[in-house]
Amino acid sequence: MSASGVDPQLLNSLPADVLKTLPAAQPPRGAQANFDDPPTRVPVILTVGVIFFVLALQSYITTIVITPALGLIKSCLFIQYYMVFHPLRWVRIAVWIGLSISTVFYVVVSIAALLLESPWPGESFLDDILSTHYLFFANFSIPVGVVGMLVDWYLFIIPVPAVWGLHMSSTKKLGLLVIFMTGGL
Repeated sequence: MSASGVDPQLLNSLPADVLKTLPAAQPPRGAQANFDDPPTRVPVILTVGVIFFVLALQSYITTIVITPALGLIKSCLFIQYYMVFHPLRWVRIAVWIGLSISTVFYVVVSIAALLLESPWPGESFLDDILSTHYLFFANFSIPVGVVGMLVDWYLFIIPVPAVWGLHMSSTKKLGLLVIFMTGGL
């Protein structure tokens, strides 16, 4: 017998199924042991896990889908400017330069996003989110945003001199510029 009054030989002889039901110590004063329906935090842990998984999946899908979509939207605006202002040589040149830079940029960023944010072979989504290649792409979010903003400004600037050179009243010119600028909202 040990000092606690429990025979170690008896404990060693018990099967594992019986040992699982035995308490390790006496419960604190005023508390009762509850082996039939113990309190659990599984719903809370499961809810938090599902929320984080949904947020991570939403972030992944957003990055993979939105990046090429932004490039396509900006390409459509460049093409629209080309079609509307094609008699002006400088607009055609500006559109080709902007379209080329924007297309190359968004293709490269889309490929990088797909490669760096997707799980690599043998990785789960959780492993991917915690991986260095996923975080490496996150470091590019500010430079990607800055370049995207510069392309937006370029798109804002192209129609201004073209519209201002039209033969119409200043009020109509301002109205037309407001219509072109609504795309930036």
